[in-house]
Amino acid sequence: MLWIIYSKYSRSKKELDAHIEKVNAVNMRYKTLREKLEARWRKELSQLEDDRALSYKRYKEDETKLFELDHKLEKYRVEDQNFKLDRWSLDSSLYFKK
Repeated sequence: MLWIIYSKYSRSKKELDAHIEKVNAVNMRYKTLREKLEARWRKELSQLEDDRALSYKRYKEDETKLFELDHKLEKYRVEDQNFKLDRWSLDSSLYFKK
């Protein structure tokens, strides 16, 4: 009878030890998954930041080109008496009064 109780005791102890190992294995697996996910998150955020910086650079370049073009157009502006808006033409022969 003693050996039956002892065997139940030893089996319960093994199950308890196995449970602790299973919990540790699950914790390690999810820790690894969390680290991978956070690394991927940081990578995607850095890519978005790079995209934002590139977009801002293009925006500033386009803004500069727009101001340069506006300055050039200002040189050739022709005022029309019939319109309130200013009209322009690079070639005065293409521009005529209405």
